[in-house]
Amino acid sequence: MPYNRNFRNNNFRRKKKTINFIKLQVMVIIITLITIAVMIMNFKSKKNKNMETMNNKTIENQKKINKNSADDIDEYEEETKDTDMEDNEYEEDIENTKEKDESNKETDEYLNKKWCVLSSFTTKLDTKALQEKNRVHNIKTAAKYLDGLTIPSNSVFSFHRNIWDSGKKKQYFNARIFSNKKTDVGLGGGICQVSTTIFNSILKVPNIDITKRQSHTIKVEYAPVGLDSSYVTGVKDLVFKNKRKYPIMLEVKVKDYGVTVNILGKKEQSDKDYSIEIYPAKKIEEKKGEVTYNVLVKTKYEDKTIKTQNFKSTYKKEN
Repeated sequence: MPYNRNFRNNNFRRKKKTINFIKLQVMVIIITLITIAVMIMNFKSKKNKNMETMNNKTIENQKKINKNSADDIDEYEEETKDTDMEDNEYEEDIENTKEKDESNKETDEYLNKKWCVLSSFTTKLDTKALQEKNRVHNIKTAAKYLDGLTIPSNSVFSFHRNIWDSGKKKQYFNARIFSNKKTDVGLGGGICQVSTTIFNSILKVPNIDITKRQSHTIKVEYAPVGLDSSYVTGVKDLVFKNKRKYPIMLEVKVKDYGVTVNILGKKEQSDKDYSIEIYPAKKIEEKKGEVTYNVLVKTKYEDKTIKTQNFKSTYKKEN
């Protein structure tokens, strides 16, 4: 076979290209490795600088802390001297401190107590009243609306608003009432006995202000003279404000023997220092056909009168 010179040259050139390509790849790899190595070195150098900066700051902070600690020690030593000087005074006050602790304990006991009966009052239902079915029905209906009613602190209670408004009047029947100084028949007859019982029970609770109350025009059999509370739609109402620290609740129960109203609430620490004195009705004026009485109620705190209330009642003169 004849020798082909061109074929030999082509093979040589291909080998040379292959070698050059390999060299190029090696160069790229070397450059890449060098670049990575430089980046790592720069990163380590930067990290070292940051660590050094942090160490310097830590040292400075520690110096400040040490300085402040030294200052605190000086202040502490000064305070210790002052405390030493006051030791005798402290020992003299030990008994007073014990008394205060006992007082605080007593206050906590009052405030942590569960609700209890603050006052109670019962008005009787006589045989005649029990025979009047409509009257008994009205009393029980009013009691139903009021039983369990809560009056928050600084809130005002209105008898009318709670037993008559919002369509409640439809639940009442006609029964015996007092009108124009005589006996008559009217819607809701008998519910005044509920307002009267509430009035008498509220009278005995400190920090409750009775702001509205009127008497009947004829003396009632179920309450002491001058201590009844009449209700006439739009004319007469029983209104009071709860000025106690905590809410109070009405518990109104109707039994065969009468109507009972309990005032429930939390006892306050100051309650033990209050006393309420209700004086018998005193005749203060007499005109043709009518007599006016006054009931004086005194509220005392630590045996000192702090409030007086006068409840006037004008009735038809008895023959």
